[in-house]
Amino acid sequence: MFSFESIKGTALSIEPQETQSLATSRPAGKTRGQGAGRAVRGLLMLLGELLTGAGLVAVLAVAWLMWGQSPLPTVAQQHTNQVIQQALRAGHPLPVGVLALIRIPALGSSWQYPLYQGVSAAELSKGLGHYPSSAAAGAIGNFALAGHRSSDSGFEPMADLPSAIRVGDKILVDTADGDFTYTVTATEQTAPGDVRVLRPDQGRGADPADHLITITTCTPRFGSSGRFIVFGRLTGSVSLAPVAAASPAARAGAAATSPIGKK
Repeated sequence: MFSFESIKGTALSIEPQETQSLATSRPAGKTRGQGAGRAVRGLLMLLGELLTGAGLVAVLAVAWLMWGQSPLPTVAQQHTNQVIQQALRAGHPLPVGVLALIRIPALGSSWQYPLYQGVSAAELSKGLGHYPSSAAAGAIGNFALAGHRSSDSGFEPMADLPSAIRVGDKILVDTADGDFTYTVTATEQTAPGDVRVLRPDQGRGADPADHLITITTCTPRFGSSGRFIVFGRLTGSVSLAPVAAASPAARAGAAATSPIGKK
């Protein structure tokens, strides 16, 4: 009678004889071949594990960059912020080149950066920059700023734009002349050369006699083929001195000779 056990027994009885015959005819060659094969397999497995680990790290890094929170100020930047805050509270002149301290709560409770005069790499590598030809903070006209969304240095205060900011969000500007609250009214994407957004009417028919703010940054996240624009208008202020339409540089000089009272 045919049974699996009879076939299994036959196979087991033949295998030792075949193995013994092969081992007798080529003992050394097979041993060396098996050793080399195991070494190659081990090397390939190790390489595969390293590549898998590197791939996982790369995926996590990209995920953090794309969906993580906006980078918070470094220890050095936090120190600069503290110096600015102390100067504002005491009515002392702000550090050289600093016009204001900018806060955007929608980007995080700890998100705050100095505003410098100018939009060159020197200014944008340590804070936000003010377009020199635009209005001063709190003044009539278009108060225009710029900030990095990505950079070679990793200084990227605007990293979470555009997804993290919405119409109705607040932009807080603390200066030696007072504290100004702007509210976001619109956003848009445009071309790098589209300077109309810096005009007094924001290039979109806004009232040039209003107190406006415009923030520009690069888009996409790791490119500069476009610009993402945030528009807003002044909705609240606590002024400590009259705010003229003069340039921030002129006002900074006046503040240096005419200390403002405590806030």
